[in-house]
Amino acid sequence: MKKFLNKKVNVFGKAVPVFAFVILGLALTSAALVPYLSNVITGNVIVESPFSAVIAIGIQDEGHMDGVSDVEVNLGTIHGGESVKATAQFRYLGDLDDLEVKEVFTISIDPNSLPSSFSGETITCEDFESIVFDSGNGPVDILGLTDWCSHDSGDDYITITDPSGHNIYDSGEKNTVQTEITFKLAALGDYTMTGQIIPTA
Repeated sequence: MKKFLNKKVNVFGKAVPVFAFVILGLALTSAALVPYLSNVITGNVIVESPFSAVIAIGIQDEGHMDGVSDVEVNLGTIHGGESVKATAQFRYLGDLDDLEVKEVFTISIDPNSLPSSFSGETITCEDFESIVFDSGNGPVDILGLTDWCSHDSGDDYITITDPSGHNIYDSGEKNTVQTEITFKLAALGDYTMTGQIIPTA
């Protein structure tokens, strides 16, 4: 073996020891090693909201709401002292049962829609004559329950939690909420009403 390694071969007219080729072969073998022993596998998942929500103008029943797909509607123009009506429907799309959530609604006002001479809080719970919700248990005037309508000083919105709200959902369950908001006679401005399902924790 030693004699074999000491032998020389002719490469491009030059004598090169066989030993040099052995070292070169070892180096090439080492360079070909990879830091893994298998191919890579990949799994992708898309996570979507477990609830869908739609809205319709006026007081609508559940059967009507099943065919509604709007997520935004124009409730028109009214005068101070008048009412606006809308119906929302929430549907649980997930597979869990006894899912505890919270139905939260807000009413906000665009400060730019107020007269330039206006000063003070842009909106409070007292700006409305009544805010009535019906989640299937009969109509409830939120303004008669002070714990359910809140406003932080400086905010351009009030937050409303429906006291008769449907807060426990099973898989595939839906809930229809009918709303009637009556403005005070001196009310003025551009209002936006929203509804949403949020986690309880």
